[in-house]
Formats: sequence, C-alpha cells, structure tokens
Amino acid sequence: MQLTLFPCPEKEKRLFPTSFRMRISGVTEAEAAAFTLRILPLLSSAGERTVVPLLLAREPYEGYDHFEPVGSWSWPDAPVQVARIAAEGYNTLILSDFFHNWRSAQESINDELYAFEKALSEQHITLLNIESHSQDNLRCLTAHGKKNIPWPEVSLEEVLSVMLTDYEDGSLIAPWGGVPYILLYPQGAGRVAAGFQIQQYDAALAHWPDTKGPWWHLQEIRNGVVCGNSGPIPMLLP
Repeated sequence: MQLTLFPCPEKEKRLFPTSFRMRISGVTEAEAAAFTLRILPLLSSAGERTVVPLLLAREPYEGYDHFEPVGSWSWPDAPVQVARIAAEGYNTLILSDFFHNWRSAQESINDELYAFEKALSEQHITLLNIESHSQDNLRCLTAHGKKNIPWPEVSLEEVLSVMLTDYEDGSLIAPWGGVPYILLYPQGAGRVAAGFQIQQYDAALAHWPDTKGPWWHLQEIRNGVVCGNSGPIPMLLP
C-alpha cells in the first residue's frame, strides 16, 4: 500500500501553547512512553523553544535522559514540585497516570488538582500524560482493529495540527476529550485512534470525513446539550 500523507500547509502550522496537554494510552505505560518520544521533537519544530522533558513515571524508560519516580510526588507538594522542575530548566512533563494515586490528606483532591494544573500553566509546562488502556478500552480497540474499515494514512504533524485548532486547556482528570488524546491499537503497525476536543471536530472531519472510530456512537454533551460526535478517529501513522 502506498503511503499518502496529508499536506500540512504553512497557514495550518500552529505553535504549541506552552501549557499544551494531551493523553497517550497504550497497552502498557512503557508503550505509551515510547510513542511519546515521537511527539517531543514536534513540540519544538517551530523553533520557539527547546523541549527539555522530565519523565515522571513508575520506572525509567529508554530514550528519556531525566527521570523521577512518580510516587515521590504527592498532591500537597505538586505545585511546589512544578515550580522546582521549571527552575531546573524542564519545560515538558511526561506524567504517568499513577499521579491519580498521589498521597493526599484531603477527602477530595479537587482543590489540589486545581492547584497542580494552575501551577503547570503558570510555569509554562507542557504535559503529556501516559497511561495504559483500561480493560474495557483494550477489548474495544482489539475488536475494532479486526474490522475492515478505512485507515487514512496521515502524518503525526497533521494530527497534532488539528489538535491545536481552537485548543483549550482542559483537566487531566476528565473523560476522554477533555484534552486531545491518542490511543494505540494493540495490533500495532502504526494504527492509532486520535481523539480531539469537541470544538476541533469540524476540522478533524474535514481531514477525515469517511471514517468512524470505536466509540463514534458517543456524543459530547455540554450543559445538557448534545454537541456532536466525539469518538476517536482511526488512522495509520508511518
């Protein structure tokens, strides 16, 4: 099969907000971390700043020069830790979803989550959240990957360009679509499902109008009003 990459015209290239956030999910956290290495060079492709990443995960992964155990942070000290790593020169955080389990003395982490995300924005930290699939997601992706469906062949640059269309900062602890995301199919071979924020779907469907993803029956609802389809779009990355 011949690879056909969608062009990314100069007018469509957008600078990444310094507080850009997205989620990457794979069969394992290690797989998500490996895929994230493909994204990091693109974050600085506009030449605005050099990406200096810190991996905050369960264990070190190949390709990352700087690592801290994710369990060494807690909810009360997370904003201080963010200020510390910014002072040390890090501007991109690759964060394990183990952060959901950080220690807290509070019954609810709402305030501490808000303080953490506020610190990320104030310190201009880009955040890429890596995680492993839930069992439900894994079953759904496995079954969907076996279907005879269109797999548009695109570049990662094109996908990220659409993810920057009318991008809004969102919470990390939110349903899929709170921030842009990529799900890696367990069958591999470059197959992913790319998910977008609801205001980005017009641009997404302009690029990929004839494909439907594993959860395309889902709809985004805001303030009790159905806004539109919000499922991830399957595609093939080289």
